[in-house]
Amino acid sequence: MAIETVRGLAIVILVAYHSHSSDLASSPLRGLYDGFYLVADAIQMPLFACIAGLVYAMRPVRGGQSVAFVVNKIRRLLVPFATAVTLTYVAQRYAPGATRQGEHLPLWRAYFFSYEQYWFLQALFLIFVLMALVEPVGLLLRPATWGVVLIASVVTQQLYAAPAFLSIWGVFYLLPSFLLGYGMGRFVPLLNHQAWSIVAAVVLTAGLVLLFTFEPGTGLGGPSRTGLVSVLTGLGAGYLLLRHRRAVPILPVLGACSYAIYLYHTFALALFKRLCLALDIQSHDLVFLIKWAAGLSVPILAAILIRRLRPARAILLGE
Repeated sequence: MAIETVRGLAIVILVAYHSHSSDLASSPLRGLYDGFYLVADAIQMPLFACIAGLVYAMRPVRGGQSVAFVVNKIRRLLVPFATAVTLTYVAQRYAPGATRQGEHLPLWRAYFFSYEQYWFLQALFLIFVLMALVEPVGLLLRPATWGVVLIASVVTQQLYAAPAFLSIWGVFYLLPSFLLGYGMGRFVPLLNHQAWSIVAAVVLTAGLVLLFTFEPGTGLGGPSRTGLVSVLTGLGAGYLLLRHRRAVPILPVLGACSYAIYLYHTFALALFKRLCLALDIQSHDLVFLIKWAAGLSVPILAAILIRRLRPARAILLGE
């Protein structure tokens, strides 16, 4: 249940991040919004990757199960990926403003290159394929070799500019966080030591200081996802939130529905943005809160309906 709490927190951050808009520049809370935007961009996807690694460590792929494991991930990740990408692209094509970039690229590129938030599913699928290849070899069975692989993934991320094709860049970006979560699930006595919490707090603090020191987009600061700052903040925040997770009301409910929210919250954001315009709501802060609440709640209601139809569950949610 506590893991669902962290997952719920991650999805709350994600939806708030996507609810951010240029309109908020006129808000008296602009500084707060901009600060949140920078921090959220640095930690949200690494946090999801940490959670995925931790959950995977509870039931890692075994020898002889690699093919079945990958097939299951195709059903769970790639089928809803294709569905969500198609729906988002069509919405952008025939209802401009529903998403950010769909109208600027052909549909086939949306399937094979990084598109909206769905790049995460491509990258995570490739990480699982990598685990299906590596796990049976036993490379990650010992803390020492796991640590070497984790450090190597961080160094490689900083030195190698991975391509956008199949969101391979996302594999390099997320792999350190996934491996951290994996280690926290497999080497519990070692990584639950209080000393690691201190190290993570120092790393996170250093990352946040650098985040607000360097200019956005430089690779060291701002929203550059594969920059050094993103590594520091992502790993530090991921460890602390998972290591010291506690059950918090409401968040487990959101965590249990986080996949549906992740896939389809942008539709709710676009719909309620237009509704706010139609109602002539002048407060950008209020519009932000309405979009945020809708982005969390509408996909949950949609998922409840979808789960009543088995074919729809498979296509839309991968269940």
